[in-house]
Amino acid sequence: MYSPFKIDPSELQPVDHAAVRARINAAGVAYRERKAREVMAPLVSDQERQRIAELLAKYREVNCNPTPRVVIQEVAGKHGGRVEDMIGESRVHKIVLARQEAMYEIRRRFPLYSLPRIGRLFGDRDHTTALHGIKTHARRNNLTMAGTP
Repeated sequence: MYSPFKIDPSELQPVDHAAVRARINAAGVAYRERKAREVMAPLVSDQERQRIAELLAKYREVNCNPTPRVVIQEVAGKHGGRVEDMIGESRVHKIVLARQEAMYEIRRRFPLYSLPRIGRLFGDRDHTTALHGIKTHARRNNLTMAGTP
């Protein structure tokens, strides 16, 4: 019997929460910039307006940096995998390569993150596992060691 309240699970789409947050943040920045222009238009000279635009551009750069979770999502998407697989215990070669690349990218983009902290991002892995993943990815792709000791 047909019920208008039944939901077919195949119709549900996964939600990329990081992308939604990024769009909301970008919309908020754009709104603040537009409002700032409207308020300051009669009060500010062209030179001051240019300086304010430069400061807003710097603000946008600083506040749009991805988090380590976003980096993991980006790498998982690039390799056609899932974040759960990257964080999980899978030893499938494709997932291992993606996980090592994500560890390398996190170490490169967030140089203040310690190896134990990077290991914790990937399902509570040991710091030596993170170090091995970073070194292996760098060696495989002829890259610098991204701040490893």
